[in-house]
Amino acid sequence: MKQSKSLFFVVILLVLMGCTGMKKNGYVPVNKNAIPEAVQLLDFLYSIQGKYTLTGMHNFASDINRYDQVVDSLTGKTPVVWGSDFSFNALGNNQCEFRHCGPLNLTVPGNKGISCGELSLSPIQQRQLIIDTAIKRHSEGRIITLMWHCCWPTNGDDCNGDDIWRWADNLPSQQEWDELTTDGTALNGIWKKQMDGIAMCLRELQNAGVPVLWRPFHEMNGVWFWWCNKPGENGFKKLWIAMYDYFTNYHKLNNLLWVWDANAPRNNPGDEAGPYADY
Repeated sequence: MKQSKSLFFVVILLVLMGCTGMKKNGYVPVNKNAIPEAVQLLDFLYSIQGKYTLTGMHNFASDINRYDQVVDSLTGKTPVVWGSDFSFNALGNNQCEFRHCGPLNLTVPGNKGISCGELSLSPIQQRQLIIDTAIKRHSEGRIITLMWHCCWPTNGDDCNGDDIWRWADNLPSQQEWDELTTDGTALNGIWKKQMDGIAMCLRELQNAGVPVLWRPFHEMNGVWFWWCNKPGENGFKKLWIAMYDYFTNYHKLNNLLWVWDANAPRNNPGDEAGPYADY
């Protein structure tokens, strides 16, 4: 695959930063135990702020190289940021309605030549493919970003897409939310067990020296996902801090740069996205 000039530039600059330390700006991750590769990546991102834009491409486990290949065929270049989704197994008669987000057990979206079909691979197998590919792409000099469309914790990794896309009239109650985010409750324990599976994946990347732009619970200021529309100190903020604490202090994941990924505020009735400051 052809490599773009921008990718070549990023690889060279990262190497130079690794040699010089690049500590003069004093940018350090919130996690004081961050691995050197994560510190280096954060330094790099700050060093190009306002100067360069990094291109990226999201890829799905069911056809892990497809979208990179599409970009290459159209431009002859390779996006420097490689992304994927630990995702979920879609269940139910309406499972193909959620193909757009790349469930682990469905054929890849965006390919008109392949109808929506169910795959026989397990979430563990598909996530291992993501891990192996991320390690390979990082070795090529690319930056890795990962996300997670996650089921409501009581359903583990297998759920109807409607369990994730709740919309405003079916979001968790405050009582459910409080139980989810409070240590020691039954629901909190179930959530931690669900997170354990993802932590194992991220640990494998850490062991390989791969820093990750980790962006959980995206578009939290909207009204569509189960984690949306919970402003305030006891809302989304509490969920985010709880995951950070569990991954960082319990699982000792020190390769993550945490990406807060809001939706653009908008005032569309039934499809709102709230102000950033509330989250």
